[in-house]
Amino acid sequence: PRVIGHFAPGFRVHDLSFTPDGRQVWITSATGQDVTAFDARRRRPLFRVPVGPAPQHIAFTAHYAYVTSGYGSAIEKVSAATGEVVARARAPYGSFELAAADGYVVASSLLRGTLAVYSPNLKLLHVAVLAPATREVAITRP
Repeated sequence: PRVIGHFAPGFRVHDLSFTPDGRQVWITSATGQDVTAFDARRRRPLFRVPVGPAPQHIAFTAHYAYVTSGYGSAIEKVSAATGEVVARARAPYGSFELAAADGYVVASSLLRGTLAVYSPNLKLLHVAVLAPATREVAITRP
């Protein structure tokens, strides 16, 4: 790896993730309420998605982004092409980390120790209490 340039988005950053095709980079705020999608090549903002209190996190599937606001107890399904919020659901307080794969979306709560399991359209399927705190989360096949 080598540095090929620098970029200042205009706000303090908490997290970032590239879309599966690499054309966009979604950047979450360390202090603001929005997630901003940028053109990865031109480094220009494409759209902002209101999610809730910072920090937020992102996970992608082929055509959608899932974004969380742990302090806002929210999870959203967003069109990666347009930034339109297509579904929104409540999440256990502190659900910052998330993953999306194999027909599931999961969010772990750092502050409640839960794992919430959703359908791709954010229908809550199950909440399990795992520990005093849960951090990273991933989806794997058995």
